[in-house]
Amino acid sequence: SDKTGTLTCNIMEFKKISIGGTSYGERRGYADAESRPKVTNGDFLDEGFSQELENEGSENHKLLCQTLIFIGLCHTIIVEKGDDGEIKYNASSPDELALAQWARFCGCEFQGIDEKNMIGLKFRDKDLSYELLHVLQFNSTRKRMSVIVRDSEGKVQILCKGADSILFPRLRDQKTDEVNRTKANLEDYGQIGLRTLLLVQREIPDGEYKEWAKKFSEASTAMENREEKVMDVQEQIEKDFELIGATAIEDKLQDEVGETVKELMRAGIRVWVLTGDKRETAINIGYSCKLLNEDQERLVVEGENEEEVQRSLIEAGKLQAEAFKDGKETALVIAGDAMIHAVKNDVVASMIVDIGEKCKAVLACRVSPKQKQEVVTLLRERRADANTLAIGDGANDVNMIIAAHVGVGIQGVEGSQAARSADYSFGEFKHLRRLLLLHGRESYRRNASLILYNFFKNTLLVLPQFWFGFRNGFSAQVIYDPYIFEMFNVFYTSLPIVIFAIFDQEAPPETLMKEVGTYERGQKDKLFSIERFWSQISIAAAQGFAVAYVTFYGTDLNFPYANGFSVQYWVPAMVAFSACVFIANVKVLLYARSYNFLICVVVALTLVGYVVSVYITSFFTSLNIFGIFPEIFTCPSAYLVLLILITATTCIDLAFQRWEAIEERYQKIVEAVQQIKKILPTSLLIKSKKERHSGYAFAQLEPLTKELLEYMN
Repeated sequence: SDKTGTLTCNIMEFKKISIGGTSYGERRGYADAESRPKVTNGDFLDEGFSQELENEGSENHKLLCQTLIFIGLCHTIIVEKGDDGEIKYNASSPDELALAQWARFCGCEFQGIDEKNMIGLKFRDKDLSYELLHVLQFNSTRKRMSVIVRDSEGKVQILCKGADSILFPRLRDQKTDEVNRTKANLEDYGQIGLRTLLLVQREIPDGEYKEWAKKFSEASTAMENREEKVMDVQEQIEKDFELIGATAIEDKLQDEVGETVKELMRAGIRVWVLTGDKRETAINIGYSCKLLNEDQERLVVEGENEEEVQRSLIEAGKLQAEAFKDGKETALVIAGDAMIHAVKNDVVASMIVDIGEKCKAVLACRVSPKQKQEVVTLLRERRADANTLAIGDGANDVNMIIAAHVGVGIQGVEGSQAARSADYSFGEFKHLRRLLLLHGRESYRRNASLILYNFFKNTLLVLPQFWFGFRNGFSAQVIYDPYIFEMFNVFYTSLPIVIFAIFDQEAPPETLMKEVGTYERGQKDKLFSIERFWSQISIAAAQGFAVAYVTFYGTDLNFPYANGFSVQYWVPAMVAFSACVFIANVKVLLYARSYNFLICVVVALTLVGYVVSVYITSFFTSLNIFGIFPEIFTCPSAYLVLLILITATTCIDLAFQRWEAIEERYQKIVEAVQQIKKILPTSLLIKSKKERHSGYAFAQLEPLTKELLEYMN
């Protein structure tokens, strides 16, 4: 699963900012908040920030003004002006909109860009103008965006914002007190689940800019490898930055995300969340959506090179083995840099998959859209027996969605590209629970029954012809009339199974959503496997044997009529065919878990239709069964044979179903006992120290009694 827009609402609210190593956003209270512009996407009312911004003599006043102007310039927002002169922002990114709206609230309003590429800002009732020279666009590889502007004094500046892991190494001086305090603030923001961006800038000398601009123009018009050349030139200018600050934005979880993730994991589904956020933010959101919990042993895999990643994986494997000895579950947290080496090195890839599949959950942070696709492809290649589902909401998730066995797209703020590329689409993540645990589970059960039924009924129909060969000396004499034989699949057994496959439901939706344990039927191929296929074929073969011999011994080898006459050949043949029709239709009722009005009526009408069709066709002189109807339905043995066959085969099927139910219940009890043994050692331990995770409404740890009841149920 993607995170932003998939697990979260993708509606950003500006919360905190770090400027000069000082964090703002904690002290609530903005004296003149009512008089300021009414903006969306913001929840920032810091009294200290307000006072320092208004007080020109304060230590941070100049930095605050510089930061606001930076945010007002560094974006790709388009301005629309209404008839009343009201300015409306249209942003390609919700993050940019939240930043621009916050700057507007604080008195720095972006006015737009004119035809001369001049950016207009209104800052504290003063009109400022900057010439926009270049926009270096954000992409998933760069993880940053920059603008190059010239101010009114003719100075050229580059303003850059992006991921701290990318921009900190590009600072001119990385060991200042301001940098250290900013890093500490970023960690605090991550701990409460906020999305962070680092703000940096530098002044570019005219000579350097002119030389770079020439290279950039040549790269932008290159006929070959244009994208790579442009990125190489961008790298040359995005360096030696000075730190401005860091922003923190909240992206709230969607409704019922935690409950959905928890139920999916209870159903035995391994959940991997892939996000571009930093590790602290990703871990905090993992706790928020109940992907992670305090009882899990957290395994962290990271490293800047292949050797460090391998060492980290070996250590994670040891911790996982120790956790299993203690009966604890594990969760893997892996950095995007480590995923890069997983794609390049088969050993690293195998270790990640081996450790990851044994974990209850996996959280990959700082991953790019390309890496998301590579993760899915890696799992499919390394675990051919696993089924993968990918869910996302934006264009950057399309490759991941396409790479998975099943793709799900969410119609969200980022458009409909993901939804158009997916197999299924809906509006919120919570609907995934219903898709899998209700519709997916029921579709699997019904389709498994549908396929097995078609093999069953055709085996049942054909094998009496084989057994009949022992009586006719394999003389090629057919047991069924060709005309009536062709109608078996088309008319006599087609509609009931179709109605079953569409409308049958094992239990009410609410019950199926709660009893997630039954979802494992599909995961373990309990309803559709080689063993189950051959068991149905064996049952059909046994019933076909009974149909062949009971009909002929019951009608052909005795004198069923009161006048002492024996029956003609086509009477037992039609009794055998009738038995196949009745048994096949009763089989549908045995498959069904809900005997609604429709399926009962369809089965009844099918059987009545069969009797009527036999009556009509018995008047056709060209058919072998001409005149057969009166002989069959005046023959007492025919009724007795049909009754014996239908009753016996139904009892066989019911006994088989009962045995399967007992076996499934036994396995459930065994697994429950094993699970309780795992819970007891860890759940009764009193932890001496717990990590603190806030920012979202976390669920409290459930008591042991509730866990035991869940497994027993």
